[in-house]
Amino acid sequence: MSVTPSRKARETIFRDLVALHQSIAGDPVGVESDDASPNPVPESASDDADENRDTLFIEHFPMGVMMARVVRDRYRHPVDFRVSSVNRRYAQLIGMERVSVLETPFFDVVPGGRADWGTALDTVVLKGCSVQGVSQTARVDRLLRVLFFLPNRETLAVVIDEAGAGDNRLRESAQAHFDQTEALLQSASLLLCRYLPGGTLISANEAYQRFFGGPTEALTGPAYMPSIPSDEVDFVRSRAALIRRDHPLVMYEASFDLTAGRCWVQWNEEGVFDAEGKLVAYQAVGVDITGIKRQLQEAGRVMGLLRDFLDLQARRNREHDVAHTETTRTGQSLADENRQLKRDVKRLEEQSITGTLAVCERCSRIHDADGHWMLPHVFLDLRTSATVGSEVCPYCRSKAEREIGRERRAES
Repeated sequence: MSVTPSRKARETIFRDLVALHQSIAGDPVGVESDDASPNPVPESASDDADENRDTLFIEHFPMGVMMARVVRDRYRHPVDFRVSSVNRRYAQLIGMERVSVLETPFFDVVPGGRADWGTALDTVVLKGCSVQGVSQTARVDRLLRVLFFLPNRETLAVVIDEAGAGDNRLRESAQAHFDQTEALLQSASLLLCRYLPGGTLISANEAYQRFFGGPTEALTGPAYMPSIPSDEVDFVRSRAALIRRDHPLVMYEASFDLTAGRCWVQWNEEGVFDAEGKLVAYQAVGVDITGIKRQLQEAGRVMGLLRDFLDLQARRNREHDVAHTETTRTGQSLADENRQLKRDVKRLEEQSITGTLAVCERCSRIHDADGHWMLPHVFLDLRTSATVGSEVCPYCRSKAEREIGRERRAES
């Protein structure tokens, strides 16, 4: 959609472009007629003549010029830019056809695109100031100087030209710095890689190649996949699934089954998003922690052996204490029994009967040493340790039964 600026806007654009060319070229634009004069267009001139004059001036302007309409929301904030016109020089500098420039989205035909100028253009449109800088065009290996300014509230002007020698030196210095940084990253001990959301590895440094055992050509491609143990595949995928635009970085540990055995890497993984917020790639920085893990495992094994030894020692100590207690208890019991036996022996010795005992022929009483006559059971209870019980012998039972029989016969 093309929008023709108003007469006043065209005059402002004309005046700004002339001043810009004079400031860069160092001399005024050589014009022969009044049609190319930077002075305001008389009121009597027709709008068609004004538009033709402005278009002719922009078309033959020595730098690339592109005009775009500013699309604003209800709060007057910029939401989009629509290309309305462009001169031939602009199309040549960015390596495109003029018609294609008019049909291509605005930021795709601006050197540096939204990544370099998105925030700056918001400032230009909201505050009416100008912004300039140097950017690289994507289609042509060329460094361009870019200028943005706002002729009126609804129109944005973009002026580009080839960068000067100083900018080229700056570019060469930046390229040298980039090459040096790239070489440093390649030689770093960190594992650096970048892969697509589908898992295709697209780049890896030398440390990564050495760790996984192969050159970049053997590792890159959709068929490559690090040897992640099957029990950790779901965990690694869940970590990568956490990466979002508002949470672009995750950290986790993962193990790999390599020819050298089980190895571990601590990853710092970051998502790469495009201007629309779509995830386009992952870039990861890994630290080989295999040595630390193995040391921890060995320390854990040694600690386990030490715990087992201490448990065994404690169990043996408890068994020894139990055995010692039983031995002490048994010894004490034996000592008590020995003492009791000695007391019994002593009492028996004291109560032992010696010498001749006098026994009555009729009643069987026993005459002791003190001169007392005692029944046999009383004597035995007092003089010995024996316990005397009462019982009837068979002879006495038979005699008693005969006597009872005689008494009954006598009564009858």
